[in-house]
Amino acid sequence: MLRVKPNDEFSDRQPKTHFDEELTRYDTPHLYRTAPDREGLFAVRAVCVEAGLFASSPLLAARFSALSRFLSENGLCGEAYPIRLTKAEGYKTEEYTLTVKETETVIEASEPEGIRRALDRFEELLLSGGGNLAPHAEHVRPILERRISRCFFSPTSRAPRYGDELGDDVDYYPPAYLERLSRDGVNAVWVYTSFDDLAASSVISEFGVGREKKLAKLRRLCETCAAYGIGVFLFVIEPLSLADGARVRKYGDLSGKYPALVGNRTSGPAAFCTYTEDGERYLTESVEEIFRAVPSLAGIMDITFGERVTSCANAFTDGRGVFHNDCPHCGSLPRTQIVAHTVRLMQNAMKKENPRADFISWSYGMRGCTPPEIDEFLRTLPDGAVELVNFEDNGRVRQLGRPRCAFDYYLCYPGPSAMFSRAAKAAKKYGKRLYMKTQISSSHELATVPYLPVPGIVYDKLTRAKKLGVTGVMESWFFGNYPCLMSRAAGLLASDRPYGKKEDFLCYLAGLYVPAEDVGETVAAWQCFERAYKNYPVNVMFNYYGPMHDGVVWELSLLPKNFSLPRSWQLIDRPDGDRIGECLFYGHTLDEAITLSERLVRGWRQGVTHLSHIGGASSEEMLSVARALGILFESGLGILRFYRLRDRLGYGEGDAAKILTEAEALVRRQIALTEEMIPLCEADPRLGYHPEAEGYKFFPEKLRARVLSLRTLLTEEFPIVKDRLSRGLSPLTYYDGEEEGVPRATAGRHGLSDAVRQFLSDGCSYFRVGKEADALLLELY
Repeated sequence: MLRVKPNDEFSDRQPKTHFDEELTRYDTPHLYRTAPDREGLFAVRAVCVEAGLFASSPLLAARFSALSRFLSENGLCGEAYPIRLTKAEGYKTEEYTLTVKETETVIEASEPEGIRRALDRFEELLLSGGGNLAPHAEHVRPILERRISRCFFSPTSRAPRYGDELGDDVDYYPPAYLERLSRDGVNAVWVYTSFDDLAASSVISEFGVGREKKLAKLRRLCETCAAYGIGVFLFVIEPLSLADGARVRKYGDLSGKYPALVGNRTSGPAAFCTYTEDGERYLTESVEEIFRAVPSLAGIMDITFGERVTSCANAFTDGRGVFHNDCPHCGSLPRTQIVAHTVRLMQNAMKKENPRADFISWSYGMRGCTPPEIDEFLRTLPDGAVELVNFEDNGRVRQLGRPRCAFDYYLCYPGPSAMFSRAAKAAKKYGKRLYMKTQISSSHELATVPYLPVPGIVYDKLTRAKKLGVTGVMESWFFGNYPCLMSRAAGLLASDRPYGKKEDFLCYLAGLYVPAEDVGETVAAWQCFERAYKNYPVNVMFNYYGPMHDGVVWELSLLPKNFSLPRSWQLIDRPDGDRIGECLFYGHTLDEAITLSERLVRGWRQGVTHLSHIGGASSEEMLSVARALGILFESGLGILRFYRLRDRLGYGEGDAAKILTEAEALVRRQIALTEEMIPLCEADPRLGYHPEAEGYKFFPEKLRARVLSLRTLLTEEFPIVKDRLSRGLSPLTYYDGEEEGVPRATAGRHGLSDAVRQFLSDGCSYFRVGKEADALLLELY
């Protein structure tokens, strides 16, 4: 069957994103005051700040204002209890000593960022202690020196919208938002823009035209973020092939005009060679010009290996996964050396203008490397540069007794993968800096809710990372970056401050959000969520095409249509796909996915029950998120079950009437779940928003449309199938191969030798079937 309406009609009927307005309002933590309940505790009243030499620091003005707001809103302003800030030599960035006494608290640091983090800690002590403190001293050093996040709602610079956060007049980082990020420990953000819009050089005249407006906004952003201790990284995928589709659409194919920049042509678009004089000059001049215009940039974060065709080392492999390089300039060199050469060019140009800037080389494609090649990537990394490696990528997770491949990013799997561990071992051996790429708040598994409340998994990720020598973390891709309890957990775990066991840490974190009497229930809820969420099917296709993101708006088909599933990261695909196997072919059967999802749903319900017992200012928000996730998980499970029942009906497995009754009950439950989601969305405008899709995958109008669709399914398709059953006919003719457009083949009588090839729509792929004794042979090509 062909789709009459391939595009989602709701992609252009998006509601207003009210959560961006919410991020402009200050979210001051609420203190639940309690009486001192043990010896040694004392109640804090009337707090003031004696800033000393730090009083005039422009980098701390916003932090002092935030502290004043915290004290004022929690009734703690006064002159009786001073926080005395003192400057001492020998402390590194963000390092401090905090000494709590009954008469005062003294903070020592060498620079503003140490003071900032110490004031964060002072607020935390008041929150977790119910307004009470215990005399003690602590010396804290950062271990994860960089914690890099991103704006939750800024454009992705990708299809279909091609928005650019430097190209418009929207303020994506208002002060209140930056305050929340900083409080959660974030000290850097990444900005994705078109490098060629900024890259002025003597080599490519088309690039960098009209760049002043974007550079001016980038300068303002760096200045604004600095007031909150946050640096700005320019995220790029460079040197991008001149024949890359995005560049061709923008400039036409420049390969012919600039042949000296064209390198490896073996597979995909021709790569950009950095070993020619023009190639080196282009990269060097472009980076120098950007940092000359914006010297306060924290650095560059560049996918130097993987994702798209860039340098000659980063071209596509052939059909067998083998890399080739036919470039006349660097074809004889190992690809690790070519990547290192690219990093060195860009890093040297950057540091010429800003010696303190960092170059982060993201080897996104490391999953395709052998262990010796991983070692070589770290050995050849230029000194001072940072290697960024996916923490979970290519890991193995045992589910239902079988290992599953964790391709790409995961939150449900703590990691690290063997690939990352090898990289960490090599970094330690060669004395190189290593950052981890992970997802903190949400991931590809489910990105339509701002976060998943599983801080215990974050504890495991970052605790393991620090033991491996990791010194920085990129906390998110386009999604997974909403300021929340998950990002707060990551910030707390960035230093060497001890928390004891995982449960101790969770209790401390819970104490920042809920009254002391509710800490136990909150931690119990998080533990249930963590156990449940680890049952999420670790399968990259389930992430990209599965029903968990937005099953609450998926149409269902009892009569097979053979429609492809919608992409989870896009808005334009109509959610009417029924080829459920597409989301499973990376390692799970449908029955396995159902079993795992059943465990997920059961465990999540237990967590919601615990959470429903808590009170306090944060309880409503936490419960809203948890309930929405529970609905999404159950809806996704119901969709899997529905198509399993349809298969059983089509293949004649079991009592057809009973199966049909079960399917009908599932549809009615889907209607109820969709209706339950509507008031949650109306109350919480974050729900349904997918940052990479740059819009809502579900919202009240679309949810109501799904309810009507499912009711139509019950009144139109179910009666057809019931009628066929009543007349003794096959319930679903599609499974009998009787419908037009269904691929079919007659088995060869002598194995595959006399079987006819059945070509598919691309004219190249085919299958054939043969019978040999009791065996059925299937050949796919």
